[in-house]
Amino acid sequence: MSISFFIRHRWPLICLGIIFLLSLIPLVPAILEGGGFYGAAGSYVDSLYVPKAHEVYDGRPLIGSAFYIEHRDGIAAAFILPFWLYALPLMAGLPLAATSELNFSLWSIVFGTVLYVLFRQLRLPSAWSAVGTVVIYTLVFGWLRSPISMELVYPIFLLFILTFLIWWNRPASMYRDALLGFVTAFAIYDYTYMFQIITVFLGLVFFYLIYERNWLRV
Repeated sequence: MSISFFIRHRWPLICLGIIFLLSLIPLVPAILEGGGFYGAAGSYVDSLYVPKAHEVYDGRPLIGSAFYIEHRDGIAAAFILPFWLYALPLMAGLPLAATSELNFSLWSIVFGTVLYVLFRQLRLPSAWSAVGTVVIYTLVFGWLRSPISMELVYPIFLLFILTFLIWWNRPASMYRDALLGFVTAFAIYDYTYMFQIITVFLGLVFFYLIYERNWLRV
């Protein structure tokens, strides 16, 4: 990559670089205490969600139950998709500690990227978009650090908002219709409770379009 590329995209690159460094902060205390990388990354392990992701690695993709052996081969009653995504580094051979840190840094960067693009879609200058992205990341840092939920929920919800905004601000297109439909479904499979928010929101949009007699969009 040329220097001109970095100069032209300096604000998003600086923004994502800061977010990446901030995502490493949870490793610092344990490393300073002598726990090493695995002791530090082990602090991510959550008592509820991480064992479910490990079920995927153990060959039970439907995650019946990670806590009751008689239900281990059943079908989970809630969302499944984020556990599959979280388990991908495990499937690639990484240990759980490295998987935890990799997921947090990766999804932090995804969160920052989507949020930056969202700000740009709202026509904020590049510099202010970068500053706003870093500020909001620091505000939700504690929630994002929670493995799977909300680590994989916030970025996908932002992606839904961004996709809707692109769909809304551009001429009607079956490709953008399909993209919005795919991202909507993806978000609901990512976190079941997003169904409530998205259904109400899109329902209101639907009735507004009827009121406006925008039949093509309806």
